[in-house]
Amino acid sequence: MDRNWQDFKELKGGIEGARAAFETACETLFRKIHSDQDVSQIEVKQGDGGIDIFIGSLGVEPITVIQCKFFLYDFGDSQKDQIRKSFKTAIESEKYELERWILCIPSVMDIDSTSWWFKWRKKTTDNLGKNENFISLKNGNELIDLMKEYGLYNQVFQTVEPNNLSKQLLLEIGEKSLSNLNFDAELFIERNFKPIHQNTLIVGVSGSGKTTYCINVLKRHLALQKPVLVLDDNTVNQALSIEEAIDIELRRYANELVSQSGHQALEFCSIDEPLIILVEDINRSSDSARLLRKLIDWSKNGANFILLCPVWHRLIAGLSYEEKKSLEACFKLEYLESYNENEAKRAIIARVTKEKIRIDELSAANIAQQLGYDPLLISLANLAEFHENSNVIEEYVHNTVQSIATRDNLLVYEIEDAIDEYGLYLFQNKKVQGESRDLRGLSQESQKVLKQVLNDGRLFRQAFESPNYTILSRHDRLNYYIIAKSIISYLEDDNFDLTDPYFSEIIGISCALASLDKNKLYQISIQNSLVAFHCYAFSTKTNSSYLNTAVNNVKTWLETPEHQFDVYDSQQYQSLIILNDVFHTSVPEILNLYSDRYHNPFFYQISFKQGNLSNGLQWISTHHFDTNVTGEKQIIDHVFNKYGEGLVKQICENLIDESINYEAKHQLLRLIGYTENTSFANAVRTAWHLIPNDEKDYRMFFWAAARVCDDDPHSLLEPIFDYWESLSDEENEYHSTDRAGFAAHGLKWKFSEYVPHKSIAFILQEAEKRDSLNFYILYMLSDVDNADVLEAQATRLANSRRQGNSMPSAVLDNLRRNSEGGKILSIESKERLLSISESLENDEFLRKSAFNLWEMSPYHDDLVVLQKITNSDIRFETALMGRAKRKDMTAIDELVEKINDDSSYWWQATRYIWHEKFEQIFEEKIANVSESSDSYSNELWMVAELYEKLEIQKAEEILIKYWNNLSYHYRFIQIALMIATPKLQELVASTLENEKNIKEVFKLSKFTLGIRTEGRKGVYRYEQMKALQPYFKYHDERYLSGYSEICLKQGWEDISQVLEPLLIDKGLRRFVEVDTSRLNDSLENNSNFVHWWISDRKKEGWAHQRVVEALFNWFNQHQSEYALDVIFKPLSESGKRTDYLRLENIIRNIDNLSNKEEVLSKLFFNIYSRSLE
Repeated sequence: MDRNWQDFKELKGGIEGARAAFETACETLFRKIHSDQDVSQIEVKQGDGGIDIFIGSLGVEPITVIQCKFFLYDFGDSQKDQIRKSFKTAIESEKYELERWILCIPSVMDIDSTSWWFKWRKKTTDNLGKNENFISLKNGNELIDLMKEYGLYNQVFQTVEPNNLSKQLLLEIGEKSLSNLNFDAELFIERNFKPIHQNTLIVGVSGSGKTTYCINVLKRHLALQKPVLVLDDNTVNQALSIEEAIDIELRRYANELVSQSGHQALEFCSIDEPLIILVEDINRSSDSARLLRKLIDWSKNGANFILLCPVWHRLIAGLSYEEKKSLEACFKLEYLESYNENEAKRAIIARVTKEKIRIDELSAANIAQQLGYDPLLISLANLAEFHENSNVIEEYVHNTVQSIATRDNLLVYEIEDAIDEYGLYLFQNKKVQGESRDLRGLSQESQKVLKQVLNDGRLFRQAFESPNYTILSRHDRLNYYIIAKSIISYLEDDNFDLTDPYFSEIIGISCALASLDKNKLYQISIQNSLVAFHCYAFSTKTNSSYLNTAVNNVKTWLETPEHQFDVYDSQQYQSLIILNDVFHTSVPEILNLYSDRYHNPFFYQISFKQGNLSNGLQWISTHHFDTNVTGEKQIIDHVFNKYGEGLVKQICENLIDESINYEAKHQLLRLIGYTENTSFANAVRTAWHLIPNDEKDYRMFFWAAARVCDDDPHSLLEPIFDYWESLSDEENEYHSTDRAGFAAHGLKWKFSEYVPHKSIAFILQEAEKRDSLNFYILYMLSDVDNADVLEAQATRLANSRRQGNSMPSAVLDNLRRNSEGGKILSIESKERLLSISESLENDEFLRKSAFNLWEMSPYHDDLVVLQKITNSDIRFETALMGRAKRKDMTAIDELVEKINDDSSYWWQATRYIWHEKFEQIFEEKIANVSESSDSYSNELWMVAELYEKLEIQKAEEILIKYWNNLSYHYRFIQIALMIATPKLQELVASTLENEKNIKEVFKLSKFTLGIRTEGRKGVYRYEQMKALQPYFKYHDERYLSGYSEICLKQGWEDISQVLEPLLIDKGLRRFVEVDTSRLNDSLENNSNFVHWWISDRKKEGWAHQRVVEALFNWFNQHQSEYALDVIFKPLSESGKRTDYLRLENIIRNIDNLSNKEEVLSKLFFNIYSRSLE
């Protein structure tokens, strides 16, 4: 099978994937050609010297530089300019001497471009006094010939006959991807977590066992023959969609798979048997926050997968309020702290049992306490020789090195020196994680030793068997310690760069390990602010004797007047994020040094965690009651667990103290509502009587009373229901009523997340008793997962149906949305609903209603129930559609019968399941289409979707077979172009040859083709868009905008260029030119809605480089202080280091910008502390 570079692009999922893969392919080729020399890629970053790949010893001898440009379609002025700039960077680099420069491109130049190349090469080499061989070109054809010559063609172009993914292969790949992660089932400690049914982030500090927990979830899922997959951060970074990410990972293990295997994988899965995807490990990514935002976007696009991702607590803590809300809408957050006492003791006992060490339970408990119940330290500690004040990580490294030395007949210092050299190499090359190619930057002796360390696997291991495998450390804390230790001897060197804020934690650890002189520590902290706080945090966690020095250094930094200026706002905020993970008696005195301007929600949260109730009330009041804030309850639980009865007593005293103002009392009510602690009930009663009716916040009382209710709910809640019932039910200016609005939002949302278990029975009694409130109470509870509530909801739904009301049900809608988001009803609720539906004592309406609710929330063993329901049961049709949703192949014959009887409704089942028997029915329906048929009839309303289900050859066969009749219908003409085979394109061209009004043919093509339609494949193949191209001029401009979006995201630049002049409306051009209108709005209105401008443009499909190019072009048009402030915001959130350096160069010579130094200073920190890219 012969393939070209267009095929290569399709194989790599689009232009972006192909661009990176092209460079890797070229590196592999030149390594084969020059097997006796060093050949390597260079990580892309500012200061890479214009190198994609080099041949030779960099910095030692003149080198050959290879520049890879994936110019597949165009070779215009932009491409020529890129070539000139790349060569200029290489020839002017001070980091190496250039021996030769080679340009690699996948295309073959036309005559004009070839002429330009030779003229430019001659002029350039003449000016440099070099011969013409100094610059050379390898075009696409030559590269293919070389790859064939060196036996790489089949590997690069994947010419093995592609295979379709199977369910069994998906399971096998999942097992392989999981086996790459170290996991010892014998040492796993069960923790009190609920089953994973929705996208979930496992949040905790480093070393709390997040990844171990996630791996166990996947292991259990796989043991049930359910699909799983592990994606690493590099895959997430590279992919533009979840389907592409899955595709990349599948091909890592089975490169013979067809393209679009990611789509196939998800089609094998369903809402009750989703693909569980572990994303590991975005914490070590070069830009963790950006990858987290990408996961949020992906999570919105389907119900057949569940994302599971361990993240550091401080990554979540550092998100803005808007980001947290977006996160909450897509992910459930499970907070994992250190082990509790029992878990820690069990972990110690599990280890000593496996290692056959004799330790009694009392000693195990004592060791666990000394290790602070830290899962990582418990897993690393030398339990056979444990002693008080052990420096666990240091001892672990030392003992492991000694073990390797003994086993492999090496000297300890040889291994230590090699590890130090590797750590120093990573630090100096701006990396926290290495790759195999990095070993080539070390001495020959260190390379040999480190291969032994990698083979051992206890300190570092290779991630995959590949030429450029990733080198993973056992844990990030271990990795940071090794890098920190490697730079200790350089801390006193003024010429050693310690200014990069991304590495402030490593530098801070290094300072603490070195017990650095306090003056030198402060000098480093002045250059790199967060070093002071990381040094302090590390010292508190290791009980270091250096703690006093670290504390005083932080105090000195905070007391320095210039650190209160605006330019240090980000540093101050980031310092609070670090303090959030510190639990030490010195934290309150440090917090006291923050000026009022930094008393933000995060400040109050930290203070509350240290036991300050007053600041806790300030913290909880910084956001509206109607919102559920990420991690809010976990923080409150932590504080109450830590301070216990003393805090409960203090709150009760404040609630009944007449001198405490009403606002504070309401804040206390809001706080205790999270606790479900009945000890507060009497204090709530007293507070109710202390606060006058006209001052009461009734919703806050309802929230608190319902959650802390004791065995006398009547006295707590009855007065609140009386008030609620007294509210007006007349429509107000907001088209609602005061009675309806009382609990329609805040309380509804609160109770959906925090169920008022102790008062549910009483609340439902009130709903029964008070007709005027029945609807409103049940609406308030429509998201509540409780068996009694669901029974009440089923009863109300049945009553409504008895009265002939066919309007959609709020509770059904909520269940559907929740199930799509992975939020599944509890077993208790499901069993109650099923029981009601099975009872013949209940009438048809109640049985059907209860079963509707049951079926709407899928669970993994539902099929056992559904398959037993026969066609004589009133629940049968719901059950049959439920079986289809769950991909039950035993339902095919019954579905065939239903489709034959009522295809207008039952074709919908094929959205979930497909079988060749459906093809037969479908063809029969198509055969009946005549010239006069209505192609939009009930029987054919899904015809385009059904064609998407067919193999391309089969779809072509059916269309051609009945084309004489089908060709009279515009819809089938559109479908023929959607299938896009050459024969069908010829038929369409022939059919339209005499068509007078071709515009009418494509009037509704958007709907037929599934453009921007959820659940449809749409136009996803290059051939489809090429088939549509001759008819673009007949399409509505809005449809063309949809096509341009697809082309942008797929990298079909040639078709984009055809579409560009056809899009006249400025509002529809955002996929052919980067839209800067929001920048203009911000400049005119001084608005803040530009922070996500870069990421929003990238979501549209634009490459980062193109977006930033547009941003800087916009700035160059305005060149004002306001314009600089505008671009500062998106660059702070999404900019890269190269963007910063480019901006620095742009504004260097603009004199009228008085704010440029301040903006650059702030931007440097905001970008460099966040990202290595």
